[in-house]
Amino acid sequence: MLLKLGIENLHFHDLRHEAVSRLFELGSLDMMEIASISGHKSLSMLKRYTHLRAQRLVSKLEAGRHKGRQHVLGHLVPYPALVEPVEDAVRVRVLDFDDLVVSAVTSAGALELAQDRLLRRILQHMRESTPIPAPDQYLIPVDEAAVVWVDPMANCTPSAPTTDEAEAQAAA
Repeated sequence: MLLKLGIENLHFHDLRHEAVSRLFELGSLDMMEIASISGHKSLSMLKRYTHLRAQRLVSKLEAGRHKGRQHVLGHLVPYPALVEPVEDAVRVRVLDFDDLVVSAVTSAGALELAQDRLLRRILQHMRESTPIPAPDQYLIPVDEAAVVWVDPMANCTPSAPTTDEAEAQAAA
């Protein structure tokens, strides 16, 4: 096969070097387990066969610094919401949170308000160490055409007044 592929100067032990290095890079095995797999009798011999990629080592070192941020951002994902017109307003109900319902005069205002409340609710769950519902796990039947995805991290336009604010402005 080496002749057919035109590979020169490759030996079985080169493959062993590569395999041992990749086992270390997996990060799920310790040195003793890798030594058992590779058949090395001493850790000093195992070290001679290990050639780790510098970029992977740097990535691992960097990952520890950003672990908390990655954990938080992993929870700030879009959730499905039901958009419904009600009287003189638009109501948005985030389906995976039973009590996350907001209303505003416009659909854009209602979606922005839902986005803000969703972000706050997720962070509240994190602060209180309570389970955060997974998105798209609701069990109620809904009209799929009326479902939108509310992203707690999306950019927003300036806030539209909620129905309460609109009523207060009209009364003033």
